[in-house]
Amino acid sequence: LVSVAWRGFPLTLATIAHPRGDLLGCYRFQPRSTTESAFVIELGWWLGPRGRGRGLGTESLPLALVYAHDSLLAATVVMGTSVDNVRAIRQIEAAGATLARTAPHTTPDGSLRDSVWYEHVQAIAARKAD
Repeated sequence: LVSVAWRGFPLTLATIAHPRGDLLGCYRFQPRSTTESAFVIELGWWLGPRGRGRGLGTESLPLALVYAHDSLLAATVVMGTSVDNVRAIRQIEAAGATLARTAPHTTPDGSLRDSVWYEHVQAIAARKAD
Protein backbone atom coordinates (compact mmCIF):
# COMPACT_ATOMS: atom_id res chain seq x y z
CA LEU A 1 0.00 0.00 0.00
CA VAL A 2 1.15 3.49 -0.80
CA SER A 3 -0.24 6.53 0.93
CA VAL A 4 -2.16 8.77 -1.45
CA ALA A 5 -0.53 11.77 0.25
CA TRP A 6 2.97 10.54 -0.64
CA ARG A 7 4.41 12.40 -3.63
CA GLY A 8 8.06 11.30 -3.64
CA PHE A 9 9.61 10.30 -6.96
CA PRO A 10 10.70 8.11 -8.51
CA LEU A 11 8.09 5.72 -7.23
CA THR A 12 8.26 1.97 -7.81
CA LEU A 13 5.33 -0.37 -7.19
CA ALA A 14 5.85 -4.13 -7.14
CA THR A 15 3.75 -6.77 -8.88
CA ILE A 16 3.72 -9.78 -6.56
CA ALA A 17 2.21 -13.26 -6.63
CA HIS A 18 -0.41 -13.77 -3.97
CA PRO A 19 -0.30 -15.43 -1.41
CA ARG A 20 3.44 -16.25 -1.47
CA GLY A 21 4.60 -12.72 -2.24
CA ASP A 22 7.04 -13.66 -5.01
CA LEU A 23 8.21 -10.61 -6.99
CA LEU A 24 6.95 -10.88 -10.57
CA GLY A 25 7.70 -7.37 -11.84
CA CYS A 26 7.38 -3.69 -11.08
CA TYR A 27 6.10 -0.34 -12.34
CA ARG A 28 8.20 2.82 -12.04
CA PHE A 29 6.64 6.29 -12.10
CA GLN A 30 8.86 9.27 -12.90
CA PRO A 31 7.73 12.88 -13.41
CA ARG A 32 8.39 14.04 -16.95
CA SER A 33 7.07 17.58 -16.81
CA THR A 34 4.87 19.74 -14.69
CA THR A 35 3.00 22.86 -15.69
CA GLU A 36 0.18 24.73 -14.03
CA SER A 37 -2.32 22.86 -16.18
CA ALA A 38 -0.75 19.40 -16.54
CA PHE A 39 1.32 16.87 -14.65
CA VAL A 40 2.95 14.27 -16.92
CA ILE A 41 4.42 11.00 -15.65
CA GLU A 42 6.63 8.61 -17.57
CA LEU A 43 5.81 4.99 -16.75
CA GLY A 44 8.26 2.15 -17.18
CA TRP A 45 7.86 -1.48 -16.17
CA TRP A 46 9.16 -4.98 -16.44
CA LEU A 47 7.57 -8.34 -15.87
CA GLY A 48 9.95 -11.20 -15.10
CA PRO A 49 9.84 -14.57 -16.86
CA ARG A 50 7.70 -16.17 -14.09
CA GLY A 51 5.01 -13.53 -14.63
CA ARG A 52 4.88 -13.63 -18.42
CA GLY A 53 2.28 -15.40 -20.51
CA ARG A 54 -0.32 -15.33 -17.73
CA GLY A 55 -2.13 -12.09 -18.59
CA LEU A 56 -0.61 -10.28 -15.61
CA GLY A 57 0.73 -7.39 -17.70
CA THR A 58 -2.63 -6.87 -19.37
CA GLU A 59 -4.29 -6.94 -15.95
CA SER A 60 -1.79 -4.81 -14.03
CA LEU A 61 -1.05 -2.03 -16.54
CA PRO A 62 -4.59 -0.54 -16.33
CA LEU A 63 -4.29 -0.61 -12.53
CA ALA A 64 -0.97 1.25 -12.71
CA LEU A 65 -2.57 3.84 -15.01
CA VAL A 66 -5.49 4.34 -12.63
CA TYR A 67 -3.00 4.82 -9.81
CA ALA A 68 -1.02 7.38 -11.85
CA HIS A 69 -4.13 9.39 -12.70
CA ASP A 70 -6.15 9.09 -9.51
CA SER A 71 -3.51 8.95 -6.77
CA LEU A 72 -0.57 10.77 -8.35
CA LEU A 73 -2.86 13.20 -10.21
CA ALA A 74 -1.14 12.79 -13.58
CA ALA A 75 -3.03 14.35 -16.48
CA THR A 76 -1.01 12.26 -18.94
CA VAL A 77 1.05 9.09 -18.61
CA VAL A 78 3.74 8.53 -21.24
CA MET A 79 5.18 5.08 -21.88
CA GLY A 80 7.38 3.55 -24.55
CA THR A 81 8.87 0.32 -25.75
CA SER A 82 10.99 -0.96 -28.61
CA VAL A 83 9.18 -1.34 -31.92
CA ASP A 84 9.70 -5.12 -31.81
CA ASN A 85 8.17 -5.65 -28.33
CA VAL A 86 4.80 -6.84 -29.62
CA ARG A 87 3.57 -8.00 -26.19
CA ALA A 88 4.14 -4.61 -24.57
CA ILE A 89 2.59 -2.78 -27.52
CA ARG A 90 -0.54 -4.95 -27.23
CA GLN A 91 -0.74 -4.27 -23.47
CA ILE A 92 -0.32 -0.53 -23.95
CA GLU A 93 -2.95 -0.32 -26.69
CA ALA A 94 -5.39 -2.56 -24.77
CA ALA A 95 -5.08 -0.15 -21.82
CA GLY A 96 -6.34 2.69 -24.03
CA ALA A 97 -3.11 4.55 -24.76
CA THR A 98 -2.61 6.16 -28.16
CA LEU A 99 0.52 6.26 -30.28
CA ALA A 100 2.25 9.62 -29.87
CA ARG A 101 5.51 9.17 -31.79
CA THR A 102 8.24 6.85 -33.01
CA ALA A 103 11.80 7.78 -32.12
CA PRO A 104 15.15 6.25 -31.18
CA HIS A 105 15.66 5.77 -27.45
CA THR A 106 18.81 5.13 -25.44
CA THR A 107 18.22 2.23 -23.04
CA PRO A 108 19.79 1.98 -19.56
CA ASP A 109 22.55 -0.25 -20.97
CA GLY A 110 23.49 2.49 -23.47
CA SER A 111 22.16 0.86 -26.64
CA LEU A 112 20.05 2.83 -29.10
CA ARG A 113 16.69 1.22 -30.01
CA ASP A 114 13.91 2.20 -32.38
CA SER A 115 11.01 2.84 -30.03
CA VAL A 116 7.34 3.75 -29.99
CA TRP A 117 5.90 6.16 -27.43
CA TYR A 118 2.31 6.18 -26.25
CA GLU A 119 0.21 8.56 -24.17
CA HIS A 120 -2.62 7.68 -21.82
CA VAL A 121 -4.82 10.63 -20.96
CA GLN A 122 -7.44 10.33 -18.26
CA ALA A 123 -10.82 11.39 -19.56
CA ILE A 124 -12.00 14.70 -18.10
CA ALA A 125 -15.49 13.25 -17.64
CA ALA A 126 -14.06 10.41 -15.52
CA ARG A 127 -12.26 12.94 -13.29
CA LYS A 128 -15.43 14.98 -12.76
CA ALA A 129 -17.41 11.85 -11.85
CA ASP A 130 -15.17 11.27 -8.82
